[in-house]
Amino acid sequence: MVLTPEQMKHYSEKGYLFLESAISARILSKLNEEIPTIFAEDSPRRVFEKDNRTIRSIYAPHFTNKTFDHLKSYSKLLNPAMQILNNEVYVHQYKINVKAALAGEMWSWHQDYIFWKQEDGIPTSNLINVSIFLDEVNEFNGPLALIPGSHKYDNIKTAVDDNKLDTREEWTNHLSVDLKYTLDRHLLGKLVDKYGLVAPKGPAGSILFFHPEIAHASAPNISPFDRKLVILTYNSIDNLPQKELTRPDFLASRNFTPLEVYENKEWDVGVVK
Repeated sequence: MVLTPEQMKHYSEKGYLFLESAISARILSKLNEEIPTIFAEDSPRRVFEKDNRTIRSIYAPHFTNKTFDHLKSYSKLLNPAMQILNNEVYVHQYKINVKAALAGEMWSWHQDYIFWKQEDGIPTSNLINVSIFLDEVNEFNGPLALIPGSHKYDNIKTAVDDNKLDTREEWTNHLSVDLKYTLDRHLLGKLVDKYGLVAPKGPAGSILFFHPEIAHASAPNISPFDRKLVILTYNSIDNLPQKELTRPDFLASRNFTPLEVYENKEWDVGVVK
């Protein structure tokens, strides 16, 4: 899949691109078939909500699951990522964010790149998030809210709490409701006044590409239906961490091998053996 000039322009100007129903039903079915097995793994990669029983996120599902390992090289994800970043890429981070029915909690307003810069030493924001909707995303189950164009706002980093920048909290504080780096309420108001708000919604199988410096958040899931998202973070191979990585490898990959597009036609129709 190759993005059109119009799609590239939209991503550049708005900081995101939404493609409705871009993943085939067969691939989507195969991914969802693997979810119970992945969720059952007792691992530090499995993160819970504050109730300590509802799964919030699963990190690095490709470590143990062949289907999700193949997914990172799927042409509909990898080709646009390389096109937007104008380079070969590797996976810096890979997760499934769950937002469980009637229990999935909020994600506070934040940017992703500040975590990768401060914690992992990645020098520039030349990364991209690629999200796949495993379920329908609607206004009731906690859609991702974005401030379009906010990735271009020069002073957004002043919204980060300086006291938090000087502390070295446990890496679990990067994954919970109480995020280490969040946006100042006053600045958030300025950004929304300037750029507005969007919340891409659509059927399972849709793809959302979004910039690591776009301001985003999500509300709790008040519906009786789950809202599961796969989020792959690709990093350009000329943008490697510039310091020793201290977070676990499921948060900050040590494998910088450039990915190759997976051409197996069976995968393209949704069957991974």
